Amino acid sequence: MEIKESKDYSKFKTILGNRNINKQRVINISNDVASGFNMLPYCPIVVSEKDDFLYIIDGQHRFEVSVSCDLPVYYVVYNDISLQQIASLNSKSQKWSMNDFLNCYIQIGIEDYKTLKEISAKYKVQLGTVASLLMTFDVRKRIKDEFESGNFTINFQEETIKILELTDSLFGRYAFSRDRYLFGAVQAIDKAGKCDYEVLKDKINQNPVGMDKHADIKNYIYNIERVYNFKNRERQTIV
Repeated sequence: MEIKESKDYSKFKTILGNRNINKQRVINISNDVASGFNMLPYCPIVVSEKDDFLYIIDGQHRFEVSVSCDLPVYYVVYNDISLQQIASLNSKSQKWSMNDFLNCYIQIGIEDYKTLKEISAKYKVQLGTVASLLMTFDVRKRIKDEFESGNFTINFQEETIKILELTDSLFGRYAFSRDRYLFGAVQAIDKAGKCDYEVLKDKINQNPVGMDKHADIKNYIYNIERVYNFKNRERQTIV
């Protein structure tokens, strides 16, 4: 594949779904170039040619570095690849973050990704946790492959929102209130149907230091049950 070069920056265009520019990354690469370590000729950007323009499929950071350093843009033309295929390739080379994939699929119109972003932002819960809940309703399941390939789907929206809101109402005072495994514990407790949430809230108010962060669902359940039984004469199980 022929590597071409050009200093006509105006003919290069970004495409819908490109990653957002990380300004610090551009600065870092520009500093490397200025110090003599210029790998741009050996790492061409990938473009698609259409209507006399070159649409950047991959390499927008290298393009920005070339512009900022007043250097030629080195590129290869590849017209037979889609943005979704580029995203999939990047998932295998670990070049894109979860937010990169999220924004990519939002921009190309996949509504489930947009809904995921809205729910994650509203409840201030990590994308991965919300994505697992929305797709599988199981915080222990990782859905990296489905998410990065554009195949993330929402199957449990109402159930997820219920758990997010219930967890916040019970444990919102704690720094770990948005922990993945705490959500899993609340799911298990809610499914069992034995817990009186008003009683639990009262016991937490009586003994706020009784709750701790844990590394798994099981220990969160034990902790919550211990708080639930604070000052009780007879122990009550909640799962």
